[in-house]
Amino acid sequence: MTLFLPEIVRDTTERPRFRDLRRRLLSRIRVQVRNGEVTERRLARRAGLSQPHVHHLLKGIRSLTANSADALLEGCGISVLDLLTENERADIYQLEAASRQPRTGVKLLAEPVGEGSSWSGEPEYAATIQVACRALWGAGEPLAVLARADPEMEAPQRVLLIDRALGPRLFPESRTLYVVTHGRDTLVRWVRLGLRHVYFLSAIDRNRPDRWMRQPLPRDLSSIIHARVHAIIADGIWPLPDKS
Repeated sequence: MTLFLPEIVRDTTERPRFRDLRRRLLSRIRVQVRNGEVTERRLARRAGLSQPHVHHLLKGIRSLTANSADALLEGCGISVLDLLTENERADIYQLEAASRQPRTGVKLLAEPVGEGSSWSGEPEYAATIQVACRALWGAGEPLAVLARADPEMEAPQRVLLIDRALGPRLFPESRTLYVVTHGRDTLVRWVRLGLRHVYFLSAIDRNRPDRWMRQPLPRDLSSIIHARVHAIIADGIWPLPDKS
């Protein structure tokens, strides 16, 4: 189980490149010609190209340029969207819908979290970033923070939306990730409480209690548990000048 769970944020799929779309276009036309749906001569006439040129493109003798690709799309009566897979189109529609969502500013902490980072009781801010308002639902004191790549969590570097409002009595939830201090490091981990110790779990040892990091249970858990991970900010963040 990795840090950046699909239920927190949907990972974007690999976006197609121009060479992929070019390959798909030529493959689609070859199938149509082979099935008798269109002839090279008719396609050339519709596209405003010469028949030998279309023949060479389909045979791979000549490379398909952007202008020729546009002409063939016009001749086939299709658009680039018709060359995309269902998942790729869904990603585009999702990004388009996300761009229309109302956004608000959230402070980005100057100090990242991860190995070698320390948590400050009086944090400094690097910037303000714009986050979709609906992503803040349920967060009492939202902040954004850069989380360094963490092999223990099998996680790349990402920006986290965290919530510092933990409440007067803190009882860590077993499925919730928290920003915690262990030794000299500020990390993102799951938390378990024992009678005398508090335990921090990573992705690679979550089912190995004998390998959990532990430290004496303090009187005030908020001294070592600083915030909960509310969401992952995957795309669409824009640093703004900090006016405060």
